[in-house]
Amino acid sequence: MTKKKNVEHVCCVDSISDGVVRLLTGTDREKAYFLSLELFPDGIKEGDWLNLIIKIDNDATKNGKQNVENLYKELKNYINKGE
Repeated sequence: MTKKKNVEHVCCVDSISDGVVRLLTGTDREKAYFLSLELFPDGIKEGDWLNLIIKIDNDATKNGKQNVENLYKELKNYINKGE
């Protein structure tokens, strides 16, 4: 398996309804994905083609793990104070 730093997808905006965007991708546009309209730039419309680049944000991952660890420590200290 080849390691990829980023993954790129070209997809078509098939529909937008009730704040949800339906994207079609794949060689025959056989795969559909549903995402919140809030994730897209203003002015997106049905029939638009998008170039999506997906990458792992290592800094955000590290910060998220640190936040969980800090919350755990706070909770543990809170519980220990109650004993």
